[in-house]
Amino acid sequence: MIDPEATNFFQDKAVQADPYAYFDALRSLAPIWREPNYGAFIITGYDEARAIYNDPARFSSCNAVSGPFIKFPVPIEGSDASAVIEEYRDTLPFSDQLPTFDQPRHTAHRRLLMRLLTPQRLKENEEFMWRFADQLIDEFIDKGS
Repeated sequence: MIDPEATNFFQDKAVQADPYAYFDALRSLAPIWREPNYGAFIITGYDEARAIYNDPARFSSCNAVSGPFIKFPVPIEGSDASAVIEEYRDTLPFSDQLPTFDQPRHTAHRRLLMRLLTPQRLKENEEFMWRFADQLIDEFIDKGS
């Protein structure tokens, strides 16, 4: 049995290769658990995850890419980090990317992008990618690479 208190989820290669036993151990502790190494909250409960994902007013996606590794330049105090997030959002990695946007910016950008991701456009893109890959392979073979 894995001991979540003694396991570093973010650095343990065995857990990364096969996380199922780790998450089973977490679920037996609580649906929301704060891991001791980085202070990150790990959510294993379905209802809890849905509640968080559906509450963008209280939960930000600003560190969706970097996770607990990148810190804000000032300490976050209290239970409302909104002001700190808005002031320093642009200092976080990938802050200009859709997964890190919060509402209403996320929905507005997603709405624009979804017009491009139609089944027809995806099919056309796949056909292009196959042709392009074949072209690159042919060029490398011609060069003896």
